[in-house]
Amino acid sequence: MKKTDKYAWIYSDDNEMFFWSKSSTNRYLTNQALLMPKHLIGHTQREKIRGLPKSLPKIFERLGIIRVGFSKKTKDYYQVIGKNNFSTLFIVEDGILPVKYKGKNKLLKKGDVILIPPKSEGLTIQVECGFASIFWAHFDLTWCVDMKKSSDVKIITKLADAPLLFNLAHSYEFEVYSQNPSLTILENIAQSIAEILKRNLDVSTSKKSELIEKILMQNIKRKNFLISTIDMAKKLSMDSKELNSFCVSKYSMSYAKFMLRGRMLSALKMLEKGMSVALVSSTLSYANPYVFSRSFKKYFGYSPSEYTKMNIKR
Repeated sequence: MKKTDKYAWIYSDDNEMFFWSKSSTNRYLTNQALLMPKHLIGHTQREKIRGLPKSLPKIFERLGIIRVGFSKKTKDYYQVIGKNNFSTLFIVEDGILPVKYKGKNKLLKKGDVILIPPKSEGLTIQVECGFASIFWAHFDLTWCVDMKKSSDVKIITKLADAPLLFNLAHSYEFEVYSQNPSLTILENIAQSIAEILKRNLDVSTSKKSELIEKILMQNIKRKNFLISTIDMAKKLSMDSKELNSFCVSKYSMSYAKFMLRGRMLSALKMLEKGMSVALVSSTLSYANPYVFSRSFKKYFGYSPSEYTKMNIKR
């Protein structure tokens, strides 16, 4: 395939290949691009390849979703996906996505899903006519446990929750590209997106797992954030390793990180209600406001006072 003026970007190595047609678009919902050259990524609404105007906390990344966004693949778009250290998801929102894997051609239509595990290689996307608008994501290895053991591409026809997923992702897009995005709104939408994806793609629930989740959420609601992994595991009649395995499978993070996330989200809500830093610190059982402020800034990238000022402007 020769390079012509119909491509905005061409990339090739021993593992992957991209021929990015000029009319194809991409909108990142996370900070990090993978291979896309920075000079092609703009920050205005008119840009065909749009990145976030400013760096935000690792909202999706903390949920095990490394990168996520929307893309429109148009005529002459060509991609070969090789082996990676992450899983790849495409869900077709509109149009038709032609894929080829192990000599077989598939046409993915609205609501169809293709799930590409880390060990997979040689899957080809080639849009010869028309277009395909997709929601895409890269997952770290805490996702889709069965995919670690398999190199087989999985196709799901007509994902049941696709309309809800698209609505949530577009709501996230609207908020993240607003002048002063709300971290509370972004965190909640991202969590909902992750839960819907896991429900549809991977995690099978049992009565025991439902009970564990119920108890964990009760502790977050009651602001019992200081219960150690060992103590919580004893309460749930399991060992620490089992508890962490459950949390990684369900939430893509350890028990300690899950409780920290709950503590930080509680802090956001209190600050947005106008509570003082000192009162938030005390309510969440921090030793003093300084320790709370340091923890908050490490997690979100803003100090509590900085976030309060941003919230007032909003």
